Amino acid sequence: MICKKFLVVIILIFSFGLSHSQMIEKIYFFNEINVSKISDYDLIKFNNTVLKGKIGEPSLPYYPISLLLPPGHIAESIEIILEEKVDLPDNFVIYPKQSSKLSSEDLADDLVKNDDIYNSTDVYPQNSIDEITTEFINGYSIATSAFTPVKYYPSSGKLSYFKKITIRIKTEETSTAVCALQNLDSSANAIYKIENISQNPEILPQYQKLKYDKDAYQMLINNHN
Repeated sequence: MICKKFLVVIILIFSFGLSHSQMIEKIYFFNEINVSKISDYDLIKFNNTVLKGKIGEPSLPYYPISLLLPPGHIAESIEIILEEKVDLPDNFVIYPKQSSKLSSEDLADDLVKNDDIYNSTDVYPQNSIDEITTEFINGYSIATSAFTPVKYYPSSGKLSYFKKITIRIKTEETSTAVCALQNLDSSANAIYKIENISQNPEILPQYQKLKYDKDAYQMLINNHN
């Protein structure tokens, strides 16, 4: 019941300019690649990336996405655009992801490796980006995912990366996300937290427009009963 009343308030606010569907775009750049060795295998990294992969498959660098969405919105879909391809001249044998850290002595005997993947001529990974999810933190909608700027051809060892990657997220207004705005915290600490979590804090002013006097809006709601 409280959320239904809150929806009335937010719908009134949204009627002054926020649309039901929006597009969020963010551009990421990758310039300095770091190549290191673990036994006979290669590790590929970029700044602020983490190594991810399925057990036994190539462990590639992934960059985490954390984008602030408009108030009352969730991420409906995500698109990745890869540009400015760089082909590395060397051949690489990328270290396979392991379930636990192996000692150098156990590496040769206990290493889990998916030979079907490593012998494949197909590009890896087929999809450069993870599924998109929406989290609600203090009333703010945050889209989270991760992508890799790398394309790897396991059988040949050829590896490429893209210097410019554009992420586009289509958002949609939902009742769940609108209800989450009941918990909207506009304190300095909360805003500082969101500024550090999100990669696009320029969206914050849209939330600041939703500051309101709860008593005044409660009266407004009662007037519509």
